[in-house]
Amino acid sequence: MDSHSLSSPDGGRSTCCGSPSPSVRRALELIQSDDHALKLEGAQEIRRLTKTSQRCRRQLSDSVGPLVSMLRLHGSPDFHESALLALLNLAVKDDTNKIKIVEAGALEPIITFLQSENSNLQEYATASLLTLSASASNKPVISACGAIPLLVEILRDGSPQAKVDSVMALSNLSTHPINLSIILEAKPVPCIVTLLKTCKNLQRQLKNAVL
Repeated sequence: MDSHSLSSPDGGRSTCCGSPSPSVRRALELIQSDDHALKLEGAQEIRRLTKTSQRCRRQLSDSVGPLVSMLRLHGSPDFHESALLALLNLAVKDDTNKIKIVEAGALEPIITFLQSENSNLQEYATASLLTLSASASNKPVISACGAIPLLVEILRDGSPQAKVDSVMALSNLSTHPINLSIILEAKPVPCIVTLLKTCKNLQRQLKNAVL
């Protein structure tokens, strides 16, 4: 189960056909800059270009490393949010990028953002784990990083969207045998039941994700 991309409106689909467009090349140049302002601009452009274009996700795969590095740098919330959202868009419907993001070391900062007091960072980190956990290769790695108890905490105390994404991420992770016992030990079921009762418009979606 994959997450929808979180992006600003864009018309980048047509610009990414064929060989890499000037926009793609420019985004790669920006994201590799040592200047934080240019990096931020690059992340925002990558997010825009990868909103709907699978071709752009492939062409911008080399941006994964610099984007993950942005997650580790000291910066404003906008800096980290832009990097997270760009990575999220790169991972949507692209298993190769999902694995590459995890192998690049994204889970450590993402786990940190799950515990952030910034609700946007927490929400985007949860959405990122939902998307990354759709890859079978990533499921045991995500669990080993200690994500499951934190996802259950978000299920209890997070924003409405973060709670839904947490349920879906836990559902993805539960298909790995070792993860299921860890999930059950964290006792998420009462929170899932409560969520089903209070978010009636989301019941159909959540029932497909319930363990």
